[in-house]
Amino acid sequence: TSGYLRYGTDPGAMNTVVYDDRGSGTVDDTHYVTVQGLVSSTTYSFVLVSGGQTFYASGTTPYAISTAPELPFGQIACPSDTAFGYVKKLSGSAAPGTIISITIQHAGNTSSPMSGISADPSGVWSVDIGNARTANLAQCFTYSPSGGDTLLIFAHGGSDGTATATVDTG
Repeated sequence: TSGYLRYGTDPGAMNTVVYDDRGSGTVDDTHYVTVQGLVSSTTYSFVLVSGGQTFYASGTTPYAISTAPELPFGQIACPSDTAFGYVKKLSGSAAPGTIISITIQHAGNTSSPMSGISADPSGVWSVDIGNARTANLAQCFTYSPSGGDTLLIFAHGGSDGTATATVDTG
């Protein structure tokens, strides 16, 4: 089915629409949208629309999410570090359209989740894990890109199923 996200800062006026990253005409059982230009420390309301049906958090109450605060003074950005791979179906064929979610574990702490999609027909995905934030989103998440910490990877392929992987950051 086709799908999109409708959002705004006022639950009664969610007038901004964002379509699947693969294009507004994408028909699939998974959808992935990238919302840009949000204001830090702001609560947004949103609903999901798929196959013409609107999905709410409860009844007609939209979902709500708050954006992260700005990084502390002097910390301009988290360092870039890309995790990448590819996903396949059980048959061995590529699994484009699979949504990837990653968290990092370091010294007993877990980062906020990051995500991406295998938009490439070969099932290739990449996620900038350098953008990881602490669970409360207040600062960059510290981990060792050269190894010793853990990436928890979850792949959701809709009707193709799900899979998990645990790998070292090195």
